[in-house]
Amino acid sequence: AWNEFGEGDYIEPTVGDGFDYLEAIRQVFAPASDAPLIIAPKDIGLGPYDIPTPALQTSWDFSKPADRTWIPAGLTAPDYGAGTLAAQAANRDPMISAQWVRIDADKLKTLEIKMRMDIAGEAQMFFKSRKDALSEDKSVKFPVAGGAEYRTYRIDMSDNWRWKGIITALRFDPTSAPGTKIEIAYIKFLP
Repeated sequence: AWNEFGEGDYIEPTVGDGFDYLEAIRQVFAPASDAPLIIAPKDIGLGPYDIPTPALQTSWDFSKPADRTWIPAGLTAPDYGAGTLAAQAANRDPMISAQWVRIDADKLKTLEIKMRMDIAGEAQMFFKSRKDALSEDKSVKFPVAGGAEYRTYRIDMSDNWRWKGIITALRFDPTSAPGTKIEIAYIKFLP
């Protein structure tokens, strides 16, 4: 494309016609000029297929670098030094989200999270299918204790009748209290 809007792509080089459209323009407006040497990659028009897509997951152990795929927002930069996802809530809506998810909700109904927070509060796990957006009606809330000890929380996601089919993305809001220190050891879905 010739500009940031993708306009002008009709005369852009293509796999089928190469630079023929541009060559026709050169012949009309500069007939005395020499044809340029055309060098094009063999994969012209193809996507970046050499970049692997992340594996679809149903569990994440934050002590493993390959499992650190959740995207934070409203949190300080995560620190994984202790083998956990450790961060501090920077606002009233801190979250982490996972986009490479394929959870069969009919088989995996239990959310298990091992975590600790220094301030008690309420956590919320949002979920969506390919057709939906993340929204309040597709979430489950649960109380979280404060303190220095790690606690394992097991939540029945099927308490929300919308937990069905294939879940394709998740968003976890561990708290709504700014300044809360959060450490998550793992998140997983079980039968």
